[in-house]
Amino acid sequence: MRYICKQLKKLFPLLLMLTLLFSIPVHAEDKEGNIYYVDRDGRNFIISIVYEHNDVKVSLKDPEGNPVALNAQNISVIQDETGMLIYVENAKAGQWKMVYDKGSNAELQVAAYAVDEPLQLSNLSVGSPDGENKIPVSFRADHEPQTGFHYQIRLGTEETMDVYRILQEGDAQTGEDVNIGVSFDSVNSFESYYLQVYAYFEKDGLQYFDVLTGDAFAYTNPTSPDPIEDYDVTVNLTTHTVTVNIDSFAGDTSVFEFTLSEDGQETGSVLVDKRSTGGEASLQYGDAPQQMTASVTVQRGDKRVSASKDKVIDLANGSGKFIVKFPDSGKLTNYSYPLAFENAKDSKVNYRFQNGGNQEITLNGNGIHEIEIPEDAMSIEVSYTTDDRITYKVEQVLAVDTIPPTLKIYEALNGTVTEADSVILTGKTDPGAVLTLDETPVEIQADGGFTLELSLEQGENSFVIEAADEAGNVSTYLFNITRGKKSDGGAGDASGTSDGKDYTGFTGKVGKLYWPIILGYTGLMLLAAFLTGFIGRKKRTMRKTITRTALILVIFSCIGTAANLIYFLMRWNFQNSSKYIDFASAEMEKAYKYLQLTDAVKGFFFAFLAVFAASLLTAFIGRDRKKS
Repeated sequence: MRYICKQLKKLFPLLLMLTLLFSIPVHAEDKEGNIYYVDRDGRNFIISIVYEHNDVKVSLKDPEGNPVALNAQNISVIQDETGMLIYVENAKAGQWKMVYDKGSNAELQVAAYAVDEPLQLSNLSVGSPDGENKIPVSFRADHEPQTGFHYQIRLGTEETMDVYRILQEGDAQTGEDVNIGVSFDSVNSFESYYLQVYAYFEKDGLQYFDVLTGDAFAYTNPTSPDPIEDYDVTVNLTTHTVTVNIDSFAGDTSVFEFTLSEDGQETGSVLVDKRSTGGEASLQYGDAPQQMTASVTVQRGDKRVSASKDKVIDLANGSGKFIVKFPDSGKLTNYSYPLAFENAKDSKVNYRFQNGGNQEITLNGNGIHEIEIPEDAMSIEVSYTTDDRITYKVEQVLAVDTIPPTLKIYEALNGTVTEADSVILTGKTDPGAVLTLDETPVEIQADGGFTLELSLEQGENSFVIEAADEAGNVSTYLFNITRGKKSDGGAGDASGTSDGKDYTGFTGKVGKLYWPIILGYTGLMLLAAFLTGFIGRKKRTMRKTITRTALILVIFSCIGTAANLIYFLMRWNFQNSSKYIDFASAEMEKAYKYLQLTDAVKGFFFAFLAVFAASLLTAFIGRDRKKS
């Protein structure tokens, strides 16, 4: 029934249109009427009804007068807004009637059609090959009345038959056994094949068909090689390429398909003709898959004729298998190439340098093996093969980096004596280097420059500065500074910078006059606030006096905040320039005083800002409130 219903859904509009041409109008006064006469038990028929409004109610009566609902087991209904089809299967012989309520329809257009019985396949049998490599196949198709049909003999490697090839086609009559010999000349030897018969005929726009699949069977082709039992896989970890080679295992097999999956998702496939490629095929893989699967199947034309041979490529870990971990890059600190290995059991690793010939080492257990690198070596190729014939290979350009990074210190600090409690040290190293002072990381500028303030204890102070690059090379500067009484001509007596300018009072005379300016301005602010608040106080309320005083402080503190912020930014910008490094290298103590003054400017900025905020809040609270 499911095949008939499937076809009826496709032909639903056409059958409703035929109903309009060849139909019997059913009028409002009729509630029951003859619909179809069945000449013998077991026949099938269709009732087609066309209407304007879908509020129709319909049921049936069999020839014995028994009511038959439309949800009965042998009845199927297809319905939409314009009509319905009722399919009755295995009906009793005699006159069938329709009981109906037309609802709001003035009339219904009703027609009935006979439907043939479904085609049924049985007795599928698959024999053994004869001398001509033909396998006898027999089956039977039944249908009443007897009719001609077309059949296909299909072959697949899975019972679902999602993928198959057609071995033979032909025509036969129902009700008779079909015995044919199917040629297996183009079929490879394989342990699990499935044979399927697909049969069908067409009548009145409907296709009647059936499918029958036999049991799994093994087949050995005496004139054709077996499917691929194994193949070689090479994983190039440098170029992200997986290459398969079937040449040693394919025999006369010429065409195969190579498919690559990454973490369970198929990412590529290629159809390869061994006669033009030598049995080799390659596919690229992505940046960081955890696991890949290489699959190879034998092809005939555009059909697969063997099950896939799969190999798992594990890139995340060895899963108990022998695995080698290569260096992340070819940049080395010495003439040694380290190989970390796991689960090795007399496992071979091959390596070679350019024009250096192949060499082999044997590894056991877990550990690290160092390969000695010739001084003239520019590249290395290392490979190893696992038990399942998967070769992992890496090709790396070698750059033995033994040059430590630059570490330039601008001040000759070692051995100096100073009375200051701290000194300024400036210098430069390679951009990207890691700088430490007494093993504490130090931040450097983008160009590698750095400025450090070193706190000094009484007596001798020892310091170690180190700069390390990515390859692990280290440059070190060790120096001692004594805090005590300076001798004449000491390190702190330098006068004048490299360009002859005194930067201690940077931005003109403001630096030297900063403290007088701050004291004078603060006194002026307090005096103005006092005069505003207390002159004429008797004529004002306390609220007005406080508000006026707060407004004066708001004005003065706002100006002071802005001035200190501008001055601080100017000093901070100079402090982070290369000119300051030159200044500090010549005038160490003056450079330190420069930093001290910058910190003071920043402190007064926050002080004025606090006064501004407090005064503004006080003025807001004490403002006049007009009565409504």
